[in-house]
Amino acid sequence: MSEITVQRILADSLSNNEDSEQFILNLKSVDKEIEKYFNSCSGEEGGEQKIQTLERAYYKPRTEEDTAKGLYRLISIGIIDTYTIDYQNKLYNIRFSKKSDDDYFDALESLIARYTTETQAERTIEKEKNKFKLKKGK
Repeated sequence: MSEITVQRILADSLSNNEDSEQFILNLKSVDKEIEKYFNSCSGEEGGEQKIQTLERAYYKPRTEEDTAKGLYRLISIGIIDTYTIDYQNKLYNIRFSKKSDDDYFDALESLIARYTTETQAERTIEKEKNKFKLKKGK
């Protein structure tokens, strides 16, 4: 199978799936040779690792814009404290620290208040805090 064929199959499989499991199922159905490969992985030593590598590959294709949006959102709700970008190696160094539940709610309230009124943000956070407490059993 040529490299171009493999790239086409992977691109098609990535664009038509909801999750990594569906991605792998779709790959299996594309070509008999690929299906044989997956079937052999289940019985061989290290086969599970090969499947996990493919699962990770499913999540890898994203644009820099997608990553920037995700970072912005995680910073906005207080999960990420700071980050740096190594453009040469295309790596993100992300720093975060555990915070109290109230700190996360405060950050979320600030984010909501940017797009609504402060009163609406306070009401929304109170509702969410009550739901959270019920789930935690407090």
